[in-house]
Amino acid sequence: MALDPNKLKVGEILARTIYCQVLDAHAQIPGYGRMRTIPTARVRDLKDQTEFFIEGADLLGAMVSTDQFQEEVTIALTDVIALMVNAGEKPFTVCFVKKDGSERTLRGVVTRVEGLLGRSTVIDLEVTRGTPLRQVDHRTVTWLVLDGVKYKVRRI
Repeated sequence: MALDPNKLKVGEILARTIYCQVLDAHAQIPGYGRMRTIPTARVRDLKDQTEFFIEGADLLGAMVSTDQFQEEVTIALTDVIALMVNAGEKPFTVCFVKKDGSERTLRGVVTRVEGLLGRSTVIDLEVTRGTPLRQVDHRTVTWLVLDGVKYKVRRI
């Protein structure tokens, strides 16, 4: 059921979780002059593929990035996995080793977990056709970016 903007009232609570990809990091909103100094991004909703603008440092700053990190720490594999499986709806980037020995970097969200040192089913947010579900073997994870921190796995 869609929200009717004409029926909005003060005190109402609204919510929407979206995953979007930045198309233009310093976008100019059509109809506005080139003199704009407000940070603006043109993005695409990964669910319905619609494009829209996100405007303002406060709004952009409150978003979570799968790529940006301000800190890098090295911790045990079990701690990295615990962070990933408890991320909830927060998107992350994880790097792991596939069955064929190649390294894979995936931007996603966990949907199902099979034990701490098992596997997670992850929605690959970059998949536009076919099933976006991917398996991540926890034992082969090498690093994770979540909430502005890059967690590298300490190998013994």
